[in-house]
Amino acid sequence: MSEAYPASASGSEEEKQSQTHAASLMQSKTSQVENQSGASSLPLSPDPIVARQPMPVAGSSSSRSYRVPGRARNPTLGISELPTRSTPVPRPAVASLIAQTTPPPVPEPPTLGISELPTRSTPVPNPAPASGSSSSPRHVLTQVQKAPRDISENTTRILAVPFAQKASQETQTTASTQTPGAYTPPLRRPRDLSRTLMLSGLAIVLLLAIFLSRTYLLGHPQQAGVQATPGICGAACTPAMQANASPITSKTSTTGSVPPADAPPPRSATVPASWKLALDDEFNGTGVNWKTWRDGGKNWGSGGNGEEQAYVPGECSVANGLLTIKGDQIPANGKQYSSCMLNTKGAFQQTYGYFEVRAKVPKGQGLWPAFWLYGSDPSTSAEIDVMETLGNDTRSYYMTYHYRGLDPQYQLYHGVDLAEDFHTYGVKWTPNLITFYFDGVAQYSATDDIYSGPMFLLLDLAIGGDWPHAPDASTPFPGYFTVDFIRVYAMA
Repeated sequence: MSEAYPASASGSEEEKQSQTHAASLMQSKTSQVENQSGASSLPLSPDPIVARQPMPVAGSSSSRSYRVPGRARNPTLGISELPTRSTPVPRPAVASLIAQTTPPPVPEPPTLGISELPTRSTPVPNPAPASGSSSSPRHVLTQVQKAPRDISENTTRILAVPFAQKASQETQTTASTQTPGAYTPPLRRPRDLSRTLMLSGLAIVLLLAIFLSRTYLLGHPQQAGVQATPGICGAACTPAMQANASPITSKTSTTGSVPPADAPPPRSATVPASWKLALDDEFNGTGVNWKTWRDGGKNWGSGGNGEEQAYVPGECSVANGLLTIKGDQIPANGKQYSSCMLNTKGAFQQTYGYFEVRAKVPKGQGLWPAFWLYGSDPSTSAEIDVMETLGNDTRSYYMTYHYRGLDPQYQLYHGVDLAEDFHTYGVKWTPNLITFYFDGVAQYSATDDIYSGPMFLLLDLAIGGDWPHAPDASTPFPGYFTVDFIRVYAMA
């Protein structure tokens, strides 16, 4: 280097001045940048154009030109072109320096559309927030799979969906003491618990009241207004006695369907089409129709044959389409038992025709239910017993025709237990023949000395007497003779 560029006294002096000027220029430039950018600690490297020691160019004149080694691509600058202290640094240079040291701004996340919201099938674990964060832990984190247009396809964003807009004061207090990121359901309020206990207590009281009222009505059927369970005999009941305790509250039966109350009664197949309906009681009212029926206790008395009951009208009741005749162990009118009889004496009577009843008989020693006809002229002793059975053998019943004190013509039916269900008992009375029917099937016919006078109807439940004998400890009281309907057709 010293061989290619020999030094001179004048040259040394000029080089010192040039170095002094370059140092001053560097200090001025640094001060201006600090004042404009506000960063006094901004690191600036010395400009290589002015800090590097200039070298004389070979073959130059006394007004020497300088260039910086290693910058062959830059134009050669003369001493007169170098900036001075009074020459301000251009603002674009300062702005570029500030731009180099300022971090780029973070773009705001774009607003997501409805179609870009996460689905149920892409759950994202809920990371715990950084320590010291004041954000509420009550949120749900969901990963967005479809990125906006200005974000890369691999970009994943976290969408925070508020869990609740307003939390109770108790929940806020609890959340402040819990570990961030853990969700705890709100505590049940004490008043909610007390309300639940109160409602449970009311439900128990209501169920108890229903149970007690039902028990009371079963034991007091007259208070209920409907027929209660028959044959309630308490702890002394035997299996045979309990069989008589099946409740009957409607016309429903296993032996056939029953028509609605407003429909005309179906005609039995045994009744000729030309015969007309003369009497029909379906017992669809709320009491006994006293225009059709009479109290047998008044116009018939207590009966004969050594019977032990007194007939009182209060033991007959109508409810739910059924007539119930109750026989009970309650003394009445000097008798040990009470029961009921209905008849049509003085209200309805007929000669010839078809007479039928649908009924369910009681079971028990000493009970004697019957449906029968009796002649209007007592001197003839004409009697047709359509059905009469003894409570100690309800698998049998008697069909009997009495006239003028002669030997009765009768037939004994033996088959199903008549106390188990309703059955239809009928008789077709013509001038030459009396035929008895059970559930529409002919059972027996009487042909001798057929009575030709008018007869009225009787329906009763006798207790005791010469034939059935007295009740005993096995007899379930009360006993119920339940009737569905009575129909009478007149012969054309």
